[in-house]
Amino acid sequence: MWDRHVRRALGSARGRLRGGVPPPGRRRPRGRGAGRGLSPLRRALGVRQAGARRWRGRRQRGQRQRSGPVTGANSPGETAPGRGLPQPVPVDDPRIDGLRLLLGTVDRLREEDGCPWDREQTLASMGPHLVEEALELVEAVEAAGADSASASQVDHMAEETGDALMVLLLMARIGSETRQFDLVDVTSAICAKLIRRHPHVFGEEAAASPGEALERWEAVKRQERAERADGTGEETDTSALAGVPRGLPALQRARRLCTKAVAAGFAWPSVAGALAKVEEELGELQEALPPAALDRPALSAPPAQAAEAVSHELGDLMLAGAFLAAYLDLDPEALCRRALRRFEDRFRTMEQELGGELGGRDLETLLAAYGRAKA
Repeated sequence: MWDRHVRRALGSARGRLRGGVPPPGRRRPRGRGAGRGLSPLRRALGVRQAGARRWRGRRQRGQRQRSGPVTGANSPGETAPGRGLPQPVPVDDPRIDGLRLLLGTVDRLREEDGCPWDREQTLASMGPHLVEEALELVEAVEAAGADSASASQVDHMAEETGDALMVLLLMARIGSETRQFDLVDVTSAICAKLIRRHPHVFGEEAAASPGEALERWEAVKRQERAERADGTGEETDTSALAGVPRGLPALQRARRLCTKAVAAGFAWPSVAGALAKVEEELGELQEALPPAALDRPALSAPPAQAAEAVSHELGDLMLAGAFLAAYLDLDPEALCRRALRRFEDRFRTMEQELGGELGGRDLETLLAAYGRAKA
């Protein structure tokens, strides 16, 4: 039912992304009705009100037919099942005005007399910009903190969020021009996915905690992979660790893999086991490091005969540290970024105290200044 619902809500929008602006190229045929004049996206948000009323009527009748309350549905933090499918927001929702203006701005940039830089971009060239903008947004959020963000930090977060959103909309526009996909394809796909993977919100299941909600999500993902394999005849990754992009930053990927392994049952019974693993890996690294390696100056490679073992054990130690963070429900990537920020701030403070010149100073003087920067 969810797939029909999404198609009905968004189907009339395919081709034209806003009123009065023609599609950026002839779209490839898409089966029945291909080539017809298509409606603006805003019509997808306001049309089919009769269908929406029919759906609400069916939903209300279904609720009346239920016998008794859902067990546990009203317990603290639990998601009551069977809430029905989502509806498009009203056409007078103020958020739509902002999105329409941004879409119009992106469209204008890609027009023949638009910006030369924006016009020459491709999906491939925009990939690095998307990563950069996403990281700048993460940095702005982390710098603002949880509850103590200043007005300027809030403005910075909003600005970086807008930058990331602009890149995504520009990529959707490029996809439309190259006849690969458009914004309707993007939004319909993610709406369908969100509905499908939240049976505890849009279906008849319940989730009493974030952990249970995640279990529902992962179960649906496994089912999707199996169905794709059955439909194509191709092999698919059915491992409990599947679905974690290899291109993720290493510490972030470590946390994701650890979370999946724990969910599959491969887990220490407590955090103490993860901490003991760190200590174990540290001992193995110490055994792999020959005394000659410890006497070498900074930025010197280990002896050739020990290089492979040292690299292996040091990598295991770093992974064990990341897994320990995951066991503590902490983000090792964010922890490392914050530690780097602290080091950078303290180092710069030390430089300022010492007049910017560190060369020729003994280590004791440098460490003392660095210690004062920590205070």
